[in-house]
Amino acid sequence: MGVTEVRAVEQLYLQGPMTSGELGRALALTSGSVTALVNRLLRQDMVIREIDPRDRRKVWISFRPDRIEQFLAPYLSTIEKGQAIVQS
Repeated sequence: MGVTEVRAVEQLYLQGPMTSGELGRALALTSGSVTALVNRLLRQDMVIREIDPRDRRKVWISFRPDRIEQFLAPYLSTIEKGQAIVQS
């Protein structure tokens, strides 16, 4: 997972569901870049895309909370080392 994907998942995790436009503004990405980013995250099963039932033109992107461990796995050893330093 690249830096842009990590930043996107972080935004979605912290902020909750966002439209593609909101995600693009938060990450300073063009609409085309956001589309490609969301497609990559969908292929990795990190996000879901849902059509707004009140406005079918609006699409919400959400982080899959059941993927938090998969998302954090590469960082856990770094977090553990940091905690050990703080505790010593």
